[in-house]
Amino acid sequence: MAVDDVGTLGRYLAARLLEPLRTALSAGGQWVISPDGPLAQLPFEALPWQKGRLVDRVQVHYTPSLSVYALARELQRDYRELPDRRALFAMGHARYESAGQRSTGGRGRTRSAPVRSVEQLRELDTGWPNLPGTEGEVLAVQRLFPRASLVQLGVQATEANLQALNGRGELKDFRYLLFSAHGYVSLAQPALSAIVLGLQDRAPGTDGYVTAAEWPSYDLRSDLTVLSACDTGVGAVVDGEGVMGLPFALQLAGNVNTVLTLWPVDDRATAGFVEALFRHLRDGRSPAQALSMTKREFARHPRWSAPRYWAPFVLVGAG
Repeated sequence: MAVDDVGTLGRYLAARLLEPLRTALSAGGQWVISPDGPLAQLPFEALPWQKGRLVDRVQVHYTPSLSVYALARELQRDYRELPDRRALFAMGHARYESAGQRSTGGRGRTRSAPVRSVEQLRELDTGWPNLPGTEGEVLAVQRLFPRASLVQLGVQATEANLQALNGRGELKDFRYLLFSAHGYVSLAQPALSAIVLGLQDRAPGTDGYVTAAEWPSYDLRSDLTVLSACDTGVGAVVDGEGVMGLPFALQLAGNVNTVLTLWPVDDRATAGFVEALFRHLRDGRSPAQALSMTKREFARHPRWSAPRYWAPFVLVGAG
């Protein structure tokens, strides 16, 4: 039987998933969830809990498996011994369309084409509208770190520039990475899931799609990467390992935590959400704390309180 009412569905899931563990979970605090199968695409924070929602009571983050979580914690411990890093590297407002093409302002469609090879990725090129709102998003975050940031916008937001930065060994010098861009998710071939950067005037040897297969070749030393795009958290479900996709690929590159999305996000709400998230990071909060605080703020926001605006953002990693 199909259920159209979100409240009914939430109560059902809470009764099945949380109520049997009520005694063990009553202390609240911090939960690390390693979801299995389809549950990997469920934002637990939106479920009802103790006369409210879980987001009001508990700090939640996720991991594909306990082995991946242990690796993330090890990276996190190692990075505490690093010398001071620059705070922020960000890319946004990439050029997807040529001059004169109409931009819709949405964060794209990410699952419409069954791409099965790297060569086929270019068949998606016409599906990505420009995202003018991401420029303001990136600049707002940059203002939080005025002396310790590097931002590449517009024609600079390309795969070639990202490769060059990595080739010079500079990408590993940043604590936080932000990509305000489109995301593509391949359920057929998870290794092809990608952050989509500029598609105009591409340099030789680049296609603009930084795929999960390519990310492990990058050298990162980042506490957090924020993928401010659509559906970046969706991937193939693998027995024993949960959702495998961009978060795991980034961890193999050396990234500790990834904030990503479980469904298409609203452009304007996302800009405010990302700015609030980085404000909490600047103020000394851990990535998991910063995300939890931002979600609670948005859950009380007069305009963006509906879960569709804040619930898709989840953190995968050490917290």
